[in-house]
This record gives sequence, C-alpha cells and structure tokens, in this order.
Amino acid sequence: MRGTVEFMSEEFFLTEKGVKVLKWERNIFYQTPGIKELFYKEKEILLANCDKTNVVLDVGCGIGTHLTLLSKYCKEAIGIDHSEAVLKNCREQVGAITNVKTFKMNAKKIEFPDDCFDRTICMFNTLGNMEDPLPVLREMCRVTKPGGKLIFSVYNSDSTEERLEFYHKTGLPDVYSDGAVIHNNRDFYSRSFTESEILKMCTGLGLELTVHKTKIARICEAVKNHQVKGYR
Repeated sequence: MRGTVEFMSEEFFLTEKGVKVLKWERNIFYQTPGIKELFYKEKEILLANCDKTNVVLDVGCGIGTHLTLLSKYCKEAIGIDHSEAVLKNCREQVGAITNVKTFKMNAKKIEFPDDCFDRTICMFNTLGNMEDPLPVLREMCRVTKPGGKLIFSVYNSDSTEERLEFYHKTGLPDVYSDGAVIHNNRDFYSRSFTESEILKMCTGLGLELTVHKTKIARICEAVKNHQVKGYR
C-alpha cells in the first residue's frame, strides 16, 4: 500500500462520494463527542489568531466551512483545493461573500509568491490524508509572511476508535485501522500523528510551535521566523 495511498486519498476527494462525506462530516447528527470538541476548538483558535488586517490562505478548503467563518473576521480569505467537485460545492456556499476567493490548486505547489499570507491554515486533519505531509507544510510555510502563523490540526494516537465510528457514520463503512492509519485499501487514507512527529516537521522548517490538545487531536500554531524556499 505504501507509495500509492496518497494518490488514492487525493482521488477520493475528486469524486461526488468524497464531497458527500465532507458534507456529512459537517452535520452535527453524525459527529462523535471528540469530533464536536475538535470542530469547536478549531474555531476558537482560528478566531483568536485572525483579525481584520489579515489575509488568510485555507489549504484544502473543502466545502468552505472555514472560509465562511473567517470571512467575517479577516480582510480576505483565500481557499485552495485540488478537487473541482469539492470546489463547486464550496463556491455555492461562499460565492456571494465578497472577500472570499477560491482556486483549484495542488497544495504541494502552491501558486502564490513567497511571504504573502498573514495566516495559512490546514484544518481537520487534511495533512493526515497525505502519506507525506512535509512538502505541503513546507509550501504553507513558504507562502506565509515572516512572523506570520501556520495553523493546522491533526489526529492523535488516541483518536482511532472515534475516527472509525465517525467514518462509518459518514459513508465509509469499509475503512479499518492499520496502526496509525485508517484506510479501506482502495481510495481512502487518513493517519494520525505523534507530537514528536509534528515537532520534527516544524523544527525542520524553523517554525516555533505551540500545541493545543483535545481528546482526539492536536491543533498547532506555528510561527514562521525566517524565509523558507519552496519546491518550485
């Protein structure tokens, strides 16, 4: 499975099934207590870190939940996603909001200049849908201004039971646990991270890390202290 799972998960979110799962995930009816806590804590930390002077990039913006939220509190919110099916639904939600823009874009090669965003976010374990999140994190760092922040959330190793329950509820009945990874060996992949793994990635990029813990996840604030060259 290694070497193919990242592609598999990217393909999943190109489909209408992937869009349906994203919509169900945001429906409180399907959410477990740990998932509800994560959504609430994400919102709390995002709002504590954004103001009307900020331009924010949402990497893997999905159906636009965080863009809608941030549009009320920041100067401009820009969302990118690699899936046209997902972006179609996102644009239906945010299309009338004047300070929100969306673009189809590969998160490993973000098509914005260095040092142009005050905040760059990647929420709800989007990094965990990738076998190797480091290239994405590096690109997020590159496009963030020195002194700006990266904010991202990932599942912890205590999340497996709730994640399985949540995925089964939201249209993925055939996924199962394989250590830190939950997948169906076909088109869905999601992994958790230890704190040492997060720290290693952030330290390697020169990021100053603060971690906020919930029952099943870690929400990370990482300050960019210097310029970072991307993979262009």
